[in-house]
Amino acid sequence: MKHKLLFIIFVFTSALYAQNTLSIDSLSVPSTQSSVIIPINLSAEESFAGYQFTLNYNSSIMKVTKVTAGNIASGFSLLTNLNSPGTVRVAAVDSTLIGVTGSGVLAYVTFEITGSGTSSLSLSGVKLNNKEGKNLQVRAINGRIVIKDTAAGPSDNEEQAPAEEDTTQTQPEIVTGNLQIPISSQTNTFPVIE
Repeated sequence: MKHKLLFIIFVFTSALYAQNTLSIDSLSVPSTQSSVIIPINLSAEESFAGYQFTLNYNSSIMKVTKVTAGNIASGFSLLTNLNSPGTVRVAAVDSTLIGVTGSGVLAYVTFEITGSGTSSLSLSGVKLNNKEGKNLQVRAINGRIVIKDTAAGPSDNEEQAPAEEDTTQTQPEIVTGNLQIPISSQTNTFPVIE
């Protein structure tokens, strides 16, 4: 009986603290490659209808050129701010307020490669909201990119990463200032730009 009770408590508390994870994979590309597309991955165990995050990167070796919606939130209205070198802000809302759950690519961030070196790809200000506007718990996992200087040619021990193929679809972009996503099914509000 005691084990059964512990199991029920474990299942109940696990459901209360469902894990949502936003992550960026680490990768390596040659500096001769003109651009790279970084997927922002999401594993959402809870239904969400809005999100926002800031991606910080080393602007001395790359420059963000666009952000497009990924497969998990392809129907969301996407807002981006690309005006600050080293930072890109992204927010989106499901205008139907139905919400989605599952795993996939939340957004694709395209960078122009302007130099060689290493850059952390760090996430900050990460928010995931349900259709009532409630913040959901989300864990952020940062990545990094190594842009290898290939002017002297690769050494025998270095593997070159294959060139990324651009398979994303162009989405309308809106340049904004600070981003906030209040979501309410009662008022059907959309992202407010301050």
